[in-house]
Amino acid sequence: MYTVRSLTPLDFNHLNGLYAASFGTNFTEINFQEKYFQDGALNAVGMLALDPNGQPAAYYGVFKCTLVFDGTTYLAAQSGDTMTHPNHQKRGLFTLLARAVFEECKKQSIALVFGFPNAQSYPGFVHKLNWNFAGNMCRWVLQTGGLPLCELASKFPSAQGTYQRFARQKLTPFSSPSAPQDPTPFEPFGARGFLGRSPQQWESLAAQTGVHVVQINGWELLIKLENHLIVGAVGYRSAADTASLFSAIKQLAKRVGASKAVLMFSPNHWLTPLLNAELPCSEGLPIGFLNLTSSALDFSEVAISYSDFDTF
Repeated sequence: MYTVRSLTPLDFNHLNGLYAASFGTNFTEINFQEKYFQDGALNAVGMLALDPNGQPAAYYGVFKCTLVFDGTTYLAAQSGDTMTHPNHQKRGLFTLLARAVFEECKKQSIALVFGFPNAQSYPGFVHKLNWNFAGNMCRWVLQTGGLPLCELASKFPSAQGTYQRFARQKLTPFSSPSAPQDPTPFEPFGARGFLGRSPQQWESLAAQTGVHVVQINGWELLIKLENHLIVGAVGYRSAADTASLFSAIKQLAKRVGASKAVLMFSPNHWLTPLLNAELPCSEGLPIGFLNLTSSALDFSEVAISYSDFDTF
C-alpha cells in the first residue's frame, strides 16, 4: 500500500533519491531550488508516492506558468518530472499521481495543463489521462561549420566551467541591451496564445548557465549552449530573411565553437513556415494538453518556442 501526498519544500531528499534511481543523475539542492522554486516559493504542484517504509516510490508534478490567450491571462501548468523507482514500476503509480496532481491543479484554479511527453510516457497521457494532442514540435538542425567545442565540453563535466567562461567572453560584443528586463520581442507574433513571462522570470531564465540573449545582424536571439547551440527563441521581425537568420546563427556558432545549431518551434509559430522553406524539418516531441476548467482554451492555437520547455 502506498501513501500519496503533496510535494513540500522539505522534500529534496525524496526527489534526490528518485532522480538517482530513475535517471542515474545527481540532483543537487541547488538544482531543487532553481527548478522547483520561484521568488522563494514552491512553484510546482506535485505528488509523491511513499512505500510502507516511508521511502519514495514515485513522483509526478507540474510547474505553474502563465498562458496568454486572446488577450486574457490564465494560470496554467507544464507537465514536469515523471519518476518511478525501478522497484515500484508497472504498478499504476504514474496514473495515480497524475490524477491527484490534476485534481490539486483544479483547486488552485489552474485552467490547463500541457506538456511534451516522450515515447515512454505518451501512451499513459493518451489512454489513461485523456489528453488531447495538437501535432508535434518542428525541429531543425543547422550545420554551422564551427569547431565542436560545445559538443566536446558537454561530454566532460569538468570542462563545462572553462567552456562557458570562454563562450561568455566570445558573446560579450553581442549582448542585448534589453536583456533580461524585456521579454516582449520574443512573444510570438500573430498567435492567439503564448506562454508569458514576468520580468523576474525572464531575468531568472537569462541568468541560467549557458543562456545568452544576443543581438546580431539585426536579430535578437535567446540561445543556450548545452550539447549544441540551442536557439530557444527568436525576436519577431516583420521582414524576416531566413538566410540572414541562418548567417547570424552560424556566426555565433563559429565564435563559441558549436558544430550544430538546433531550433524547435510549434507548427503555428510565425517562424516555422519560413524555416520549412529553407531547411528540412524533423518531427519533434508531441504537443499535449488537458483542459481543467470549462474555459474554451485551445492549446493547439498557442505558439511554442524551444525556450518554453521546462527543460530549456
